[in-house]
Amino acid sequence: MSAPRSLLAARAALRPAAAVASPAPLAALSLAGSSRLASTYTPGRTFERKRPPRPRQSTYFTAKADLTAALLSLHATRVQAEERLRAELVWPIPKGLPHLDAPPTAWKSRDNMRMVMRANRDYDNLVSLLSKMHHMAHVASTCGVHDVAARLQAAVEPYQRSERVADLAARAAAKSARGADHGIDAFGRAYALGRRKSSSARVWVVPSQAARTLAEVKEGEEAAVSAPTSEILVNHLPLPEHFVKVADREAVLRPLRVTGLLGAFNIFASVRGGGSTGQSGAIAHAVAQAVTLLRPDAHDALFNDGALGRDPRVVERKKTNRPKARKGYTWVKR
Repeated sequence: MSAPRSLLAARAALRPAAAVASPAPLAALSLAGSSRLASTYTPGRTFERKRPPRPRQSTYFTAKADLTAALLSLHATRVQAEERLRAELVWPIPKGLPHLDAPPTAWKSRDNMRMVMRANRDYDNLVSLLSKMHHMAHVASTCGVHDVAARLQAAVEPYQRSERVADLAARAAAKSARGADHGIDAFGRAYALGRRKSSSARVWVVPSQAARTLAEVKEGEEAAVSAPTSEILVNHLPLPEHFVKVADREAVLRPLRVTGLLGAFNIFASVRGGGSTGQSGAIAHAVAQAVTLLRPDAHDALFNDGALGRDPRVVERKKTNRPKARKGYTWVKR
């Protein structure tokens, strides 16, 4: 066993020194060579890293980016305008002053807004803000702050229906040229416009002869009082000839009965459209408004009776799978 070991030791002693050198210098030489090659390499073409696109607006990551951006922009414009009007002592309008009604306008529909609206509430909020800004612009224009009015109008103009706004303006101009719906003319006649269903009536009311006689009696004197009589003409016909039904005639006379002024006024009415029920209701609506102009003390009684407001009831539409609005077909089991 000792002979082989001595043979191995002799062979190791005769091995060259370079063969037994450590591998560390070889690794260093290979690393130096690779670094030298890397320092001398020049690429043939340079590549620039493109910056990823950025969102167009700060509300990009919200659920409704366009709608949120529009609301923020409109709200900022409104706040700036309100601060300016407060500095001019114009806003808010004092309670003692009459309310300024803005000119009629029309907003685009929800489908034409080109915004993501997931509920009708979103559209209602937008229209509410636009209406407030439109009213504020009218107040600013009326009070002489024209720069604020122009800024507000420019903000709400993209949301308006231009053709509809022009139509409403033309109608308002025609209405103002035609005159108000109710008032007292130069001859002392009270006139008013009434509506019911599809009927419209224009009425002129003047005190009757009996009422004028009582008004001319001085205090302390006695007047011969007789049964009050008055004249009521509908389309140049007496009331019983135009309205055959008793219920229609009573509907016309109801405002006078409620206020106890039956026979105190002569009434001349011009009515068109609809049937007898609609025409009688339209005349009654107009008579109630005209009476309040001549007798303001009758306002409360007519208001409590509901005569001053238009009756909103109209014919109910026919439904599918029904012969009429509510009537149903007879159900047969077999």
